[in-house]
Amino acid sequence: MRARVLNYLPAALLCAIIFANVNLGYYLRKALVERFGDAVFNAIYVVLAAAALFDIVVIFQSREKRALRIILLACLIATLLRSLVTIKYGVDKVHYFEYGLLGALAFAAFTKDFRLPAALFLSVLFLSFAGLVDESIQYFTPVRVAEISDVLLDVKAGVFGLFFVLLFRPPPFFQMTFSKGEARIVTAGLFLAVAGTFLFLEQVHGYGYRIQEPGSYALYSGFRAGELSLVDLQLKQGAAVGPSIRMDYDNEARRHLFQRDFYLKNRFYFNPGDSGRYYIEYGKSFRENAILEKYYGFYLDSASARWDRATQALVDRAQWPDTAWNSRVKETVITRFSRMTVRCVFAGLMLLSAIVAIMAFRGRRR
Repeated sequence: MRARVLNYLPAALLCAIIFANVNLGYYLRKALVERFGDAVFNAIYVVLAAAALFDIVVIFQSREKRALRIILLACLIATLLRSLVTIKYGVDKVHYFEYGLLGALAFAAFTKDFRLPAALFLSVLFLSFAGLVDESIQYFTPVRVAEISDVLLDVKAGVFGLFFVLLFRPPPFFQMTFSKGEARIVTAGLFLAVAGTFLFLEQVHGYGYRIQEPGSYALYSGFRAGELSLVDLQLKQGAAVGPSIRMDYDNEARRHLFQRDFYLKNRFYFNPGDSGRYYIEYGKSFRENAILEKYYGFYLDSASARWDRATQALVDRAQWPDTAWNSRVKETVITRFSRMTVRCVFAGLMLLSAIVAIMAFRGRRR
């Protein structure tokens, strides 16, 4: 029992560090960007090169399926590089480091107790739970926001990490078999993962409607345009609103405010390796501010977050292309469907996973 606990201890400790570092990590990354520029996050490529070199050394020490594993490793590195170079914001590369390492540690631990298929499934389920908890903590952190898209990014990064571990496992490890006990654990974990994601969407992330603004930009909100304006007006007049409505309003306003300041205070580099040429997203910051002033004026006043004259003048003097733009706040696939549609889909998934889990556990009694 003690040895088993020690197997999972590294992954558990890394999870604790990630969760505890939610607030501090924001300021640390901000300080790094201000000191070294956005290119500081390219250090992930050094980590990737070290992991690839380690895999190659281990693979060449074994003659079994060497060519196949080298080909798979090359494909994995190419796919990961493609994902990294297409990331628009360098800070998102931190997800690949944190959760790539977490995926590797979790998979290495699960393989000591489970066969390959179960270890893979349980590692992915573990990553999804970790991502949901991480984003839920960010929901309650003033300088952070919770996004379902970041949960998906965390799982994706973790899968890359676990495949790096998979490729240097001994060849006999490649056995695609499932025991009945493992099937029960995986189906139960799948049900919990679906239910946890549904609760995250219901209580933290929320759903939404697309609101097209006059001009070339749009936003997503848990309210229709008229409903959002009415809530803001009621709050300005001191009228009472429901606690869930107020929570959704404050959450959206905080996220728009975060994006407004993010675009205004960060440098965006034309080339990842060129720390000398950068630009500021004045246009996007201006539009986020317009959204805040139109729909979240009460929050701006209560947070004393309206732009002063100097900032407003700075943005007004800046020039930017008038292209079509959608606010990133709640801009996920979830907001493209109605709340009822998403609920029905998750209800079906939970019912299906529950049936499979019940069948697996009934087989145990027999």
